[in-house]
Amino acid sequence: MSTNKNRNINIELLRIISILLVAFRHIFPSNLPLTSWTNVIVNAVTYYSVSIFILITGFFIYRENNTIKKIYKNYFFTIFIPFFVFVMIVLMFEKTILGEMSFVDGLKNIDLFEALKKFINGILHFTCTRWTYLLGHTWYIFTHTIIVLLFPLFQFLLKKFNKTKFIHIIIITYLIILFIIDILMMKNSIYYEKTRIIPKASMMALIGYIIYNYLMPKIYIFIDNSKNKIKTISKIIILLIILFIISFVILIYRQRQFFNHSEFLYYCRYESLTMTISVSIFMILYLTITHLTEIKNNILNNLILCLSKDTFYVFFIHAELIVISQTTGIYNYVFSFANNKIKTFIITFIYTMIIYLLSILIIKTIKYIINLIKKIFNRREYVERS
Repeated sequence: MSTNKNRNINIELLRIISILLVAFRHIFPSNLPLTSWTNVIVNAVTYYSVSIFILITGFFIYRENNTIKKIYKNYFFTIFIPFFVFVMIVLMFEKTILGEMSFVDGLKNIDLFEALKKFINGILHFTCTRWTYLLGHTWYIFTHTIIVLLFPLFQFLLKKFNKTKFIHIIIITYLIILFIIDILMMKNSIYYEKTRIIPKASMMALIGYIIYNYLMPKIYIFIDNSKNKIKTISKIIILLIILFIISFVILIYRQRQFFNHSEFLYYCRYESLTMTISVSIFMILYLTITHLTEIKNNILNNLILCLSKDTFYVFFIHAELIVISQTTGIYNYVFSFANNKIKTFIITFIYTMIIYLLSILIIKTIKYIINLIKKIFNRREYVERS
């Protein structure tokens, strides 16, 4: 397991791949029929990325050595404040981003109070649907918030029960919740809208905790003690690949079934037992293979760490950059050359990389300006003291 300052290179690489998949999904043209196998497979692959983000969140938040103060402080300064600033900017410049108003007119018509009122309304109702579709992807922040809020309960249960009993409780509770929601969904889809956040946030993150902090260390010890037994390790990897393929095929089939029932789509994509099992198997397979094939190149490691630092903020701004490219006509012009499926995939991939690198450039520039302002203020304070 490659690490650098307590950061796992393999996980950081997976963060980058996941955000690229998120961007790919948002860029991929939606002119194909929903039930076409191309669309179904693209959806299944790219929706994995969000579930992976949730599992990774569970990896690092739900740790025995974390403290409530540390978790909440980190959440407030690194997530909530940037989230608040981003949402406020989008709400204030919504018409400009949508191409309905010029940037100058947008500046003239800024309504800070109205934007703040909308933000508070969304927070009180715990949903991004009360803002604008430009912020639809920020539902993940609410998921992250629940994971953070449940941390004290996680600590309490971990102290009350031994680790094995605690894990059994998590798994049994998760299965019960999914079963109850399935029953409610059969009767009335409204119940789903009110309960969908529960398993997605708390349970999948806890599954992530089990995989990373409990299961994988045992697998790593087994692998390290069996490095000379290539056949044994090969059998384990082959078994995991077979299980993953089976779960993935079932997931694709279920998604195709649900495409004509939009009210159930989010459940099928993120929270169903099929998705949980499939993503969990993938994570175990990925972490096992990357443990056997560690990245030894320091330059590549540093590049991965540098790019992955800003993954969370790329998640914020990439969607707005895509919308701006659509309203300015760039998107339609570029995809006018995609006259077959192969060209569509190639253009989407290139477009995704450009949006990703542009997002990184914007974030790095903002961070540089903030650090520059901090240095100026620190110098002033030093001069005044001396």
